[in-house]
Amino acid sequence: MKINKTNIYLLSICSFIFFLAHLVYRINQGRVYEILWLCHISNLTLFLAILLHNKRLVSIAVLWLTIGSVCWLVDLFIFKDISISSTIAHIGGLTVALIVISYFKIAKYSWIDAFIFGLFIQQLCRFFTPEKFNVNVAHTIYPGMDKFFSIYWHYWLFNSITMAFCLFLINFILRKILSEN
Repeated sequence: MKINKTNIYLLSICSFIFFLAHLVYRINQGRVYEILWLCHISNLTLFLAILLHNKRLVSIAVLWLTIGSVCWLVDLFIFKDISISSTIAHIGGLTVALIVISYFKIAKYSWIDAFIFGLFIQQLCRFFTPEKFNVNVAHTIYPGMDKFFSIYWHYWLFNSITMAFCLFLINFILRKILSEN
């Protein structure tokens, strides 16, 4: 498939469908708040970014879809919580993101925008989601990490630094790959 503006817009519709499919699934489960995980919000962000032809937002969505998909895979192996809509949202979303970023390219400091976006979404989750869902680890230490952390803000700081580094690294790798093509 040749990557042109029409194909990019069609791919954006896929991101929106992935988001909507998972939203419907979560509504039916009574867990609508879980749509606010950064990986799911990033599918919606990618859709809007493409429509607005906004390179910064595309980059933010791509970075978070990459991290979110890796975290989802780890979560999948540990908790065995799988759904078709989540699988499609993560694998489909990441696939669309990686195709789209080859069209838009990625700015050198996109990781900073993505980090700020992530902190913003996490704070929204802290105020608007129930603690029992712990969306974007906005409320408590993630299960299993309590072996290493007993104080939430220590865990939050560790997570924030780790995410900043991962965002930087993915940004760097994508820039290297895309600049060679």
